[in-house]
Amino acid sequence: MRNVLTKLQELIRQIVYLDEDAQEFFSLHFQGVSSEMRGLQRYPVGGERAILTSWISRDLEWWREVCQDRDDFERHITLYERAYNVIECTNPCPNDVGMAESLRMLEEFLCAVRHLQRDEIEFLSSYLDDVSYDLINFYHGKNKNLPNIANLWDQFGSTSYSHFTHQLLSWMYENDNDSSVPNLCGWLLGTLPKTEEVKQILLKGIWNTQKSNQLRVRYFSCFSLDFENEAVAFFSEKLEQFIQENENNEKLIAAVFDIMFWPVMSGASLENAKIIVITYINAHPDVINHIFVSTKKCLGVV
Repeated sequence: MRNVLTKLQELIRQIVYLDEDAQEFFSLHFQGVSSEMRGLQRYPVGGERAILTSWISRDLEWWREVCQDRDDFERHITLYERAYNVIECTNPCPNDVGMAESLRMLEEFLCAVRHLQRDEIEFLSSYLDDVSYDLINFYHGKNKNLPNIANLWDQFGSTSYSHFTHQLLSWMYENDNDSSVPNLCGWLLGTLPKTEEVKQILLKGIWNTQKSNQLRVRYFSCFSLDFENEAVAFFSEKLEQFIQENENNEKLIAAVFDIMFWPVMSGASLENAKIIVITYINAHPDVINHIFVSTKKCLGVV
């Protein structure tokens, strides 16, 4: 994983010194690459250049189709045409040498991604998707909501993704008001090791009334997604106790009700929990303003 993070760092360092058009292309293209990475195993090994070419060609055609009705996307066509010409050219013009090198480095990055485990790829995909929207400020460390994962990896002395996630969860627990916590937890969703230690760190944050809502809600989301059976048991057996200990924290309670939406939609039988939800809402009518409409319908609130 550290090797892949290094390649990503080097690629971003290369991109930030390109001309503005090339920077804009990579910001756009990274958003697609971050999704495509999840299915990279479908493609033949060693064919990263062909993969990149096909992605750029496909996206170019898509933008051309969109622009039949939208003039404001014509610039996107220009950017993708340039990238397609560069990747197809064996001897790029001087103005495109940097872009060609960046595309080559992107190939190397994708080649390295192949060797990662599914959870690592999912984490990296979410990370790259967010970073792509603000590449320049991210590189210069100006966006405090987007921490550099390679730096955190080194800070924790991580030797594996499992060790890194354990350390990252512990770091967030101690720095629960840090502005990066929402993004960090978002990248971890669905990728956490299913270990007792991870579960206990999450539960420790969930139950600690001294911790910020942003940490407790994000930990609860991770717990619900990565420990589905335990989350169903929580809603069945401990929801009432949790509400009692946090009764006046209506925004937190509302967020937990929204998280409960997912196990219910997945078929979990939580009829007693639904009664607890309705009882709380009757006693705290303002909380309903903080609950998603889909949650209200799912839990039988409206």
